[in-house]
Amino acid sequence: MSYVGGSEVNEPTYLKSIFVEGNQVRIGFVTDAAFVSPSRVDTNSTNYNADAGFRSDAYVWSSSFDNDGLIGNGRFDLQSISTDGTASGYVSSDDTLQVTSAGVFYTSSSETLINADSNGEKDVYFTDSGGVVSRLNPPFVAELASGAIFLGANKNGSRAAFLTDSDEISGATGAQQLILLDTNTGDASVVSEDNGVLANDWVINGSVSASGYSVAFTSAANNLTQEPLAAASGSLFVKIDKVPIVGQVYHWRTHALLSETNLAIVDAGSAPVANIDTDAFGAYSLTNLGSGESRLTATKTLVESDTSRVITSADALAALKIAVGLNPNTNQEQPVSPYQLIAADVNKDGRVTSADALATLKIAVGLVDAVPQEWLFVPESAAYWDEIDGVFTLSQSSLEWDSEGLLLDSPDTGEVNFVALLLGDVNGSWDAPDSAVLLDEAYFIALEEAGYGPLTQWGEFPGI
Repeated sequence: MSYVGGSEVNEPTYLKSIFVEGNQVRIGFVTDAAFVSPSRVDTNSTNYNADAGFRSDAYVWSSSFDNDGLIGNGRFDLQSISTDGTASGYVSSDDTLQVTSAGVFYTSSSETLINADSNGEKDVYFTDSGGVVSRLNPPFVAELASGAIFLGANKNGSRAAFLTDSDEISGATGAQQLILLDTNTGDASVVSEDNGVLANDWVINGSVSASGYSVAFTSAANNLTQEPLAAASGSLFVKIDKVPIVGQVYHWRTHALLSETNLAIVDAGSAPVANIDTDAFGAYSLTNLGSGESRLTATKTLVESDTSRVITSADALAALKIAVGLNPNTNQEQPVSPYQLIAADVNKDGRVTSADALATLKIAVGLVDAVPQEWLFVPESAAYWDEIDGVFTLSQSSLEWDSEGLLLDSPDTGEVNFVALLLGDVNGSWDAPDSAVLLDEAYFIALEEAGYGPLTQWGEFPGI
């Protein structure tokens, strides 16, 4: 990677971060060398007599990849960009640099990355995907007099942690404290405190969870817990906040986002702990109040349009074809989706047989002893695709899926999406309301690239 213009650079290149998302890999590093034009952009790289750090800049190398390896030669992008468009220098190679889906976080003592930087100290900076640089500060402080050092961020860059011993934060303690900043809202909180009392000794280092709502850190403080501390030079502390679970609900074939779907956290006894309905865009946000045995479930009340001529004899025939090992889809190149198999198992015995075809027919003709229609919801994260063998893991003779919802076995559960289908609607003929918002093809292409399954799992996509 440290090979530019046909030859290797002469300066050390310090690896700081590797980030993979979809079919893209991004590698962050700090170097004194010029990985972009030394005559116009990284002009400080040729000043060998400058002060230490003058030439040190943050870069990201990025490339696409597939199963055969990297695609092309990749590209280099300067991150530490001064207000005049040139390399700023003074990026710390000793401190953390992290690449996230939103951009790159790093520490620099340069005073040219933003206007009105006058503290002469290290500060925490963020360069977004468009190359715009900003400095991270708590909302109640225009500039930290003693600066700050970047510690870590979550995967999407929405929550970032940094260390500072600036008086505006540490106050009378004089001790370096840990701050967690919500980069979307600008809200900030001191993590190294207990009931409003700051740590009475330095926070040395730490780490942020993938969700950004849990932080582990080492501190020599002895006032953060009621328990006596045996370690003389630092103990490990963990602070866990409840993570808001966010997501959306959509129909598997039409890709319509479903409003008025109730999302609920239920405990081990199926008692609801918290719940909320999706909005007009099929979205929800729910605070994770559950324990390790709690589940997130989805339910939706049927309306007339869900039951009126949606399930017909065509669905019964489709279920019978699946039962005998045939593909029920008109387009025979369209494989049987796992969602079709789940919809066809009307009696819920984990198989698709002629009994399910008969049960579907009873629904279609409206017999009184027909199985009640209902919406079913499958966690989008459930993997039903074997990438090695290139086949779905569900079949007409073996149907095991998360029918009881998603187990909330981690306090860091963040995004949970659900895929909806009607029991018995094997061909997916349910029509979305005219007002429904639809997910576009790019959404499902991203799911395929992330390994959730082939595009055909979510129906047909004309032109693809």
